[in-house]
Amino acid sequence: MKREAPSSARRSLSLFREARFRRLWITGGLGWMVRWLEILSIALYALEVSGSAFVVASMMFARTLPTVLLGGLTGVVAERFDRRTLMAFGLAGMCINAALLAAFGLAGALSLWHVAAGAALSGVFWCMEYSVRRTLVADVAGVERMGNATAIDSATHHFTRLVGPLSGGLLYTTLGLPGAYVISTVLYAVAFVSVLGLAPAAKRPVAAGASWLHSLREGFGQVRGHRLIAGTLAVTVTLNLFGFPCLSMIPVIGESRLGLGPAAIGVLIAMDGAGALAGTMLIAVLVRPSLYTRIYVTGSALLLVMILALGLSAHFWLSLAIMLTAGLGFAGFAAMQSAILLSHTPSEKRPLLMGVLTLCIGAGPIGLLHIGLLAEWLGAPRAVAITAIEGLVVLGVVLFVWPELRGARRRPSAESESHGKAPRPDA
Repeated sequence: MKREAPSSARRSLSLFREARFRRLWITGGLGWMVRWLEILSIALYALEVSGSAFVVASMMFARTLPTVLLGGLTGVVAERFDRRTLMAFGLAGMCINAALLAAFGLAGALSLWHVAAGAALSGVFWCMEYSVRRTLVADVAGVERMGNATAIDSATHHFTRLVGPLSGGLLYTTLGLPGAYVISTVLYAVAFVSVLGLAPAAKRPVAAGASWLHSLREGFGQVRGHRLIAGTLAVTVTLNLFGFPCLSMIPVIGESRLGLGPAAIGVLIAMDGAGALAGTMLIAVLVRPSLYTRIYVTGSALLLVMILALGLSAHFWLSLAIMLTAGLGFAGFAAMQSAILLSHTPSEKRPLLMGVLTLCIGAGPIGLLHIGLLAEWLGAPRAVAITAIEGLVVLGVVLFVWPELRGARRRPSAESESHGKAPRPDA
């Protein structure tokens, strides 16, 4: 046990010695910075213009809708085309999108439908995050460093969740939504230049005559053939239905219950990122494969419990502590999700499985509509508390159906015995 932490730390440091990993890391960090900057700014703008919790949730719905429509196809696209080129085209498109919205805003012609359309286009780019960029990260890391790479990636993500809302709240107060889009344009442009420096990725052969539908079925075949993968995706669906949509209500809770302005709401959201950053940095140093599922499940449950507590809290300082602790839970979920899936999947099948993961994340828009309607009916705090309780109940059912997630060994079925190998709960 004592030797594990230094060994894990050395594996993490070795990744930064590779130029390809550094460029992928920088690109991911810049993209996430834009994402959190825009999410808060758009939510504040929608609340200011409409005063409706449902409209705020609808802006997030527009951003996540492409995952429902396109999520399953992203893995097939990533399998058949050069992933570096896909990243470059996506970043260029997002740069143009942000520049146009900034121009509309500076001209005083920006309206809610422009913002919603821009959010939907951004969602198309984010559909490719798992199948394209994270698959490239996995290829660079290899199986031994998979947990370290995903933890570093998640730590960077959470750092941007800390900085993005803080800067977003201040930017919105001083420059409004157009200022956020100007910053987005610059950051997307820098990420685009970083991607251009990547060496072309080695193309994996696709079976002759294999149709897109056949490739899509192969991706789902990876789920059917491995219970731990199926259980991990079930937790993903649960959190995207009943967990993450609740975070879209933080600006509403901050304004209506806590009486906060844009900058203070940014601080509240940033506490989630601070807790997640601390948790992920710890995971990056101490993680080992035998702990992947325990960290994943514990983090998921902690996140839902803290969301429930947030719905019940009426005090700013208590809410800050709750959000900080929620970030620790988010760290366990986010860092280990990709690590579990990628480490149990052959490298040539990873883009397809990441496409299935994106489709599971597509449960988010349904969750956003659910909590948006509840918030209109019962108010945002009650809606958040009720949704968190629903999530905890469903998570309990998932853990019962897939005991592998709890580290329990399931008795091999006749089908698995016929393949000569029993399912494994952990690598």
